[in-house]
Amino acid sequence: MSLMLGKTYDALLSAGAPEEKARDASEEIAGFESRFNQIERDLHVLK
Repeated sequence: MSLMLGKTYDALLSAGAPEEKARDASEEIAGFESRFNQIERDLHVLK
């Protein structure tokens, strides 16, 4: 299992999303957040 955003997962479950879909969506968002953080670090190095 990859990284997952717990609060997002809980919110999706509370909104009625099936557990598997909530987990998949939370993992996908965490992946995008990780990629965004890497881009920010790279830009900081370029400055």
